[in-house]
Amino acid sequence: MTLLAGGVVRCGETCGAVIGALAALGIVIGREKMEDVAAYRAATPVGLDLRSAILIKIKEEFGIKEALQSAICWDIQDEVFGRHFDLRKPEELAAFQEIRKTATSGGCARVAGIAAEIAAKKILELKK
Repeated sequence: MTLLAGGVVRCGETCGAVIGALAALGIVIGREKMEDVAAYRAATPVGLDLRSAILIKIKEEFGIKEALQSAICWDIQDEVFGRHFDLRKPEELAAFQEIRKTATSGGCARVAGIAAEIAAKKILELKK
């Protein structure tokens, strides 16, 4: 899961915490064979609910005014830090590391914690 950080290998794409949460859920409720369309269809709404729950909790935890419409890393960074960082560029990575030192919100680590917590609760609920 390490390479999911920074929106997949620091590219600012889909939030690695969201992908990780969905991957964990997929292990539990996903299909074992590509041909199993019924399992795919059954898992899809559960995955959408998980994604939505994560974005709602991020909004609440960080006091974001508008509902998050995107799970794109840079969009979440814009809301959490007031701007996004292209972590592939050394100067942007340095700026990101500096803002993380002073951020009281927990930043990306908190986002990852939110995603993990919600995914774990959903998985435990489904395993009952």
